[in-house]
Amino acid sequence: MAQQFKKSDLLTLQDALISLFHGKRWYFLNGDITYESLIWEEDSDKPSEDLLNNEILKIKQHLDNYQYIEDRKVDYPSIHEWMEAYIQKEVDGQPEQWNSLVEKRKLIKIKHPK
Repeated sequence: MAQQFKKSDLLTLQDALISLFHGKRWYFLNGDITYESLIWEEDSDKPSEDLLNNEILKIKQHLDNYQYIEDRKVDYPSIHEWMEAYIQKEVDGQPEQWNSLVEKRKLIKIKHPK
């Protein structure tokens, strides 16, 4: 089974800079996203590497706290499936597909808790 990456696994110094210093002038020399290659074009001092790493951890924690939303999206039935089941239940008097989707939803919420 292939390893599945979460959004929070892909955070970089660039994410921290955008979070903390949106609208400020900076770039990475030669596209190398490391602290050493960060060129800070503001009059203020270049932010510390610790500050940026702490911001990455803060963003990671926030994303991880809501990872269940992304995980559930993969498993949830589509809107089309829900609509078809609803019409079958309400118009045709056949609730089986609806009941099946409701049970599937309950299992997904257990599989991916908040």
